[in-house]
Amino acid sequence: MLRPGGRIACAKDLPGPHDRTPGITVAAVLPREDVRDALVLPAGRPPAALAELPPGTRIGTSAPRRAALLRALHPHLVPVPIRGNADTRLNALDAGTLGVDAMIAALAGLRRLGLADRASQILDPGLWPPAAGAGIVVIEHRIDDHTTGSLLAPLTHAPTRLLLDAERAALATLHGGCLTAASVHATLDEAAGQVTVHATVLDPAGGAPLRSAATGPLSAPARVGRHAGEHLLDNGAARLLEAGPP
Repeated sequence: MLRPGGRIACAKDLPGPHDRTPGITVAAVLPREDVRDALVLPAGRPPAALAELPPGTRIGTSAPRRAALLRALHPHLVPVPIRGNADTRLNALDAGTLGVDAMIAALAGLRRLGLADRASQILDPGLWPPAAGAGIVVIEHRIDDHTTGSLLAPLTHAPTRLLLDAERAALATLHGGCLTAASVHATLDEAAGQVTVHATVLDPAGGAPLRSAATGPLSAPARVGRHAGEHLLDNGAARLLEAGPP
C-alpha cells in the first residue's frame, strides 16, 4: 500500500511537465506495454475497422490527439468527448448509455483488464501515432518521502525510463500535456547506443500535422527529446498548439 501522496498512474495521463504538482516525483517506471490504440465496438457487434464505419458514426474519446487523428484520417466519423475510467466506459458503451457508437481505447489498458479481445481494430502506430508515455505505468510519491522512494526505485525498468524521459522532455519543450493534440514516441537502439524520438503536433481541425525526429546518445534522452520538440516549434508548431477543436 502506498503512503499518502503516492499513486499508480498511466504515464500518458500525467499532467504536462509544466503542470505537475510541486513536491511529487516519479519513483518507479514499469516496463512498457503496447503503445497502440484500438477501436472498440459495443459487445455483440461484428468486427469492423474505422474506415468501414458509416458516415456520421460517433466515436468516443477524451483525448484531443485521438480526436484530431479522427478528423484527419477519417473525416466521415464524428469524435465525441466521453468521461470515466475504462471499465465505466466499456460498460456504458455496451449498455448504449455512453452516447457514442464506438470508442477508442488504449490497447495496453484493455490487456490489463483482460479484455484485449474487445479490440475490433488495432490502429497502426505509423499512421496513428501514440501518446507520450503510452503503455507505461509509473508510481509517484512525495519527493520528501525518501523511504518510499528507496523502496520503489528497484522496480524501475531502465530502458523504459529512458524512453519516458525522452518523451516527456519533448512534451515539456512543447509546453504540452495529456490534453495536447500531439504524439511523442521514442525508440531505443541499444546496440548503437542511441535513442530516437519521433514527435508530431496535430491540427485539431484535421489538417496536415507537423512531424520531427531526433536521434542521440542513450546517455542524454532528455536532450534528444528537447531537440525533437524544438524542431517542431521552429517549424510553426505553436500555431497548431494554440488552436482549439473546430
